Amino acid sequence: MTVGARWGRVPVPRPGAPQLLCLPYAGGNSRIFAGWPRALPRYEVVVAALPGRDRRFGESPPDRMTRLVPQLAAGVGTMLDRPYAVFGHSMGALVAFELARWSRHRGSPEPSLLLLSGCTPPALRVPSAPDADVKSLLRRLKQLGGTPAEALADPELLHVLLPVLKADFALVDTYAAASEPPLSIPLTAIAGTGDPDAHPEAMRGWAEETTGTFELRTVPGGHFFVHDHEEELIGQVSEALDNIRLGDPESG
Repeated sequence: MTVGARWGRVPVPRPGAPQLLCLPYAGGNSRIFAGWPRALPRYEVVVAALPGRDRRFGESPPDRMTRLVPQLAAGVGTMLDRPYAVFGHSMGALVAFELARWSRHRGSPEPSLLLLSGCTPPALRVPSAPDADVKSLLRRLKQLGGTPAEALADPELLHVLLPVLKADFALVDTYAAASEPPLSIPLTAIAGTGDPDAHPEAMRGWAEETTGTFELRTVPGGHFFVHDHEEELIGQVSEALDNIRLGDPESG
């Protein structure tokens, strides 16, 4: 089942349950979150259907944040009949942050909690030119880890993956947060203890992006702890959601 054209339940609809909207990392798709509904039975997990993958495979992936966020926000607007939180990993964390800002700009209901994982905050980011060629992209994928060596050596698979990866990396590389007042919603940053870039101390900088409550949580592993330590990550997400009592009428 789908929610609008830009978001999809994965794979269990739970009408009336508070929603957790999830955004994948660069090159990622809905399969990243396939096990989350089972592990989070109190919530309805809804994953962004990004252009260029899943059921939107035939669409061109946007290579700038300003092109992607309005599309996703239009889909969110059809789902605001109950409380929701937003989780994003790496690129998805930046998109989640901008989605919350967009909601504030439009006077739409803001998420009850923003969960930002494996991504350095705007104050530590410097925009740069996108990767110019395939060799640069492949070198970057190898450095990040998380992509099987056999995938990088498969020409047919790379032919499918590279347009999405090129656009996603360009979106991340060119991103620069506009100067705005901080958000006022609760924000939880989740860092991999072995992540070379978005390490816990760097992730602590997200505290500057909200006047609401902030907490830093850690998970073992490097940048792709979203896979390597999925159980621990989901446990941290579940605790953070329970702490704000998402969906509890008494929570306000």
